[in-house]
Amino acid sequence: MKDNKYEEDGDQQISSQSLVTEAIEKSRLSIIILSENYANSSLSLDELVTILDLMKNKNQLVWPIFYKVEPTDIRNQKNSYEKAMNEHENKFGKDSEKVKAWRSALFEVANLKGWHLKYGYTQAYFDFD
Repeated sequence: MKDNKYEEDGDQQISSQSLVTEAIEKSRLSIIILSENYANSSLSLDELVTILDLMKNKNQLVWPIFYKVEPTDIRNQKNSYEKAMNEHENKFGKDSEKVKAWRSALFEVANLKGWHLKYGYTQAYFDFD
């Protein structure tokens, strides 16, 4: 995601990331689609930390979808998740609080009940009544 700027009221600048974070905070439900390359994005990992914080502190519902990725790979940070987290450690430092928070969030989300889609697309019907 790029950090584009939007003008509001003619002079105030708000980044698109701030708008995404604001939308997450106003939501009652977050659906997280965890794919093979999810952990490559520091912005996605920041959003994950925010979502899990809201789940704990404001009872926001969180529904993870494991799309063509094993929850155990996320939980134990193996394969593509190991590679991505090692790259983040190289960039931010092994003892970085940010990287520690991301690792913890990945472990936590992998332990939530969710959908595991191994082979591509599927259809789902949700009955909220």
